[in-house]
Amino acid sequence: MERLKKVLTFIIPPLGVMAIVLAVFAGAGFYPFDSGSVSWCDMNQQTIPLLIDFKDILDGKSGMFLNMNNAAGMNFYGVFFFFLASPFSLLVKFVDKADMAVFANILVLLKLMTAAVTAQIYLRAYQKKLSRPLSVILSMMYALCGYGMLFYQNVIWLDMMYLFPLLMLSLETLIKKQNNIPYIIMITAMLIVNYYISYMTVVFILLFMAVYVCRHLKDESTGKVCVKFISGSVLGALLSAVVWLPCFIQYLSSGRGESVIDTIAGAELISKYKTVLPLLFCSAFIFAAVCFNILSGKKRSERANNYLLLFGLTLIPFFIEPVNIMWHTGNYMSFPARYGFITIFMGLICCAEFLSEEHTESKGFSVPKMAAASVGVLAATALYLIFLLKNLALNFEKLTNYTKTLWGNDDSFEGLAALFVAALLCYSVVYFFYRRGYIVRSLFTGFVCLIFIIESAANVKLYMTSAHLRNPQKNQSTAEICAVADKIDDDGFYRVATDGKIADYNMIGALGYPSLSHYTSLTDEDYMFTQKRLGYTSVWMEVGSGGGTELTNALYAVKYKLLRNSYSDDTVCSENGYSIVKTPYSLGLGLITDADLSGCEEIPAKLTRAQVQEYLYSSIFGGEDRLITEYPYSEEQSMGIEFKNGRYEIGSNAYITFNFDVNGRQSIYADCFDRLSNDLKEAYFDSLEIKVNGRSVTADYPRSTENGVIKLGEFEDQLVEVEISCGKDISCYSFGVFGLDLDVLSSAVENATSAELKYSDGKLSGSCRLTKGQKCLLTVPYGEGFTIKVNGEKVEYGRVFSDFILFDLPQGKCDIEITYVPKGFYAGLIISLAGSAAFALYIIFRRRLTAPCKLCGFAKAAVLTVTSAAAAAVYIFPLVISFLSVIV
Repeated sequence: MERLKKVLTFIIPPLGVMAIVLAVFAGAGFYPFDSGSVSWCDMNQQTIPLLIDFKDILDGKSGMFLNMNNAAGMNFYGVFFFFLASPFSLLVKFVDKADMAVFANILVLLKLMTAAVTAQIYLRAYQKKLSRPLSVILSMMYALCGYGMLFYQNVIWLDMMYLFPLLMLSLETLIKKQNNIPYIIMITAMLIVNYYISYMTVVFILLFMAVYVCRHLKDESTGKVCVKFISGSVLGALLSAVVWLPCFIQYLSSGRGESVIDTIAGAELISKYKTVLPLLFCSAFIFAAVCFNILSGKKRSERANNYLLLFGLTLIPFFIEPVNIMWHTGNYMSFPARYGFITIFMGLICCAEFLSEEHTESKGFSVPKMAAASVGVLAATALYLIFLLKNLALNFEKLTNYTKTLWGNDDSFEGLAALFVAALLCYSVVYFFYRRGYIVRSLFTGFVCLIFIIESAANVKLYMTSAHLRNPQKNQSTAEICAVADKIDDDGFYRVATDGKIADYNMIGALGYPSLSHYTSLTDEDYMFTQKRLGYTSVWMEVGSGGGTELTNALYAVKYKLLRNSYSDDTVCSENGYSIVKTPYSLGLGLITDADLSGCEEIPAKLTRAQVQEYLYSSIFGGEDRLITEYPYSEEQSMGIEFKNGRYEIGSNAYITFNFDVNGRQSIYADCFDRLSNDLKEAYFDSLEIKVNGRSVTADYPRSTENGVIKLGEFEDQLVEVEISCGKDISCYSFGVFGLDLDVLSSAVENATSAELKYSDGKLSGSCRLTKGQKCLLTVPYGEGFTIKVNGEKVEYGRVFSDFILFDLPQGKCDIEITYVPKGFYAGLIISLAGSAAFALYIIFRRRLTAPCKLCGFAKAAVLTVTSAAAAAVYIFPLVISFLSVIV
């Protein structure tokens, strides 16, 4: 029976989590009971498509290093270790693409259940005085805490959540047994699984060691622990270098970089509490127990005080925004408490400490008191349940503003705070009666369990079902668009573009089609900014395949377009309202040219987007014909627009008219663009209404989903009138209407030759025969790490047009092979191999290694210095910057 109890202690938490979540899913019509999916926000935009990409990699259809399905060809290695490096991700091998959105339900549930198990492992290992039933409840509280509820869309963060209790176990083992082997394993695992959240984990580890060293500065064992900590940290960094080194280099080249000082200086002092505090509201028991024990004045153990201090330190960024920013590597866009699992677990450890202490039930216990207390608790629980159900019924839309906007507002904060206070009072009543000895531990455990079930079921409903209930068609569209996956029968290389944002950007590549689109935190800045200049849609870290022109699409080998509610004679396939249509102009990958591109490394900075099109055409194809015709606006008919100092100043209620004759066949485009940035919204967005020959084309151009050049139509030998009216004051450097001569482009495409490179097994390859030496223009984003071989010999390559690749081809037959390895990968691999050897030797000889006293003293001083500096950098430095920004 004792063995069975031990086994059940680890089985009940995950099963309890599963029962609560599935009960809510059943009531809300979610998979596996119906078609509802927990997927929303970043899970829709990034995780689901990237999981499908990973499925293609597992199936051998795509590469981990050079992945042509995204961003015209990108390094998928860093993306994998930012979003997908979980053992659970391997399950996608057995999931159909169309089912990936509902598979998300299972994926999230499995990770939450795992978090319950790892939390229980920690509690049983280092909270042995805690009763098994209470440890079961606390571990379930961790699994269903606000971090899991609010941030599960970034599903890899749940892996860090379930690994963290094991990291704490390793730190306890390091201190108590001076054994750093578990610590080495755990810090390595966490750095590999998600190097981004690992930054926050490392910040906590430094705080943990700072508290430990300061409180045990004079202990003889402290120096030895510090030696073990330093050596373990170094080994962990070495072992994981093959991941974090190339990934960090990739992160540095992304478009997300911002000045930490500028970000802090521009931030408010108080955090975005309407969004961050609801994460804590899901764990009312922690605050009931902590507040009671602090206010009671009862002497606490040193261990309890240590964890209370850590709990307090990790609570500070929830309230002070400059500190919060430093916890997030210096900036963040949303999800403003990404370290929250650490705070919650610190609070639960405090609760475990309090509940492990001797209590006073034997002194004040009596049956009448127990009966009265039980009635009081049941009454409080009933009132809480009634209050909760009433609010869920009447204020569900207000309470769930987070799942609509990613942010809380006044209404949602006040409503969620009221629910938190109700739960807090309920827990406080039962905790008070237990500590006063009015109810026995078994009753206390039962009441806490009952309140927890009510509280967590409500949170699951609020945060995991509300997005789908509000928009049930969103996730259905994922299954619908997957119906056109892998439907193009074409042995050559091609890319697929769209005419707008008809799906989340990563979904095009997820369908198995090479695409220009991409959206992750690792979107390359050079690629993103080049796409903006070429006329494609892009905001924040998102790059779409909408926009551009027939020229840029031809250069990119865009042979097909994915359209919504459109059908033509060139349609390849059509399913569920989505159609794939063949385009009339496309070049093979690897354009062969005689052009002298030696001075074309960068697109000139001062060119408008219309001029960029002509610059590309004339540089590559030459000749006397012009591809682009820029049409001037009619000054007599226009008002409210002025061109000065190289910029267009357009006033509110401005009216601009373009009247021109189209000679031959032309595609007509309009443009409004100002600067290269990663801003989510620009000042000139949603400003222009455009009409062509009296017909409205758009009423809010440019906008977040369409800010590239916009095609107004195709015209042949006719008069065209374009009317643009402006609804607000704007300023931009690239503005106007231009035509692209389709006959000139058609002739250039027909006369062009290419290497006809194909993509297979993560590399590009092809053959061609040349009568003379020429150059190959490869429309794949430039980067260090490519190896280009022609006839088996490595050739040098360079950058052209800001982000393309150019290399020489000799006369005669040319067998071309292009591979890619992320910059820093080999260096990281060598470091990791050296670290593996050092770790193996350390395991073998560690018992023979004895740290001399001087080394222990030095290690203690080093740890104290580094951890103190880290604490100052996170907690003091941002406040100083914030203060100086106010007074300067």
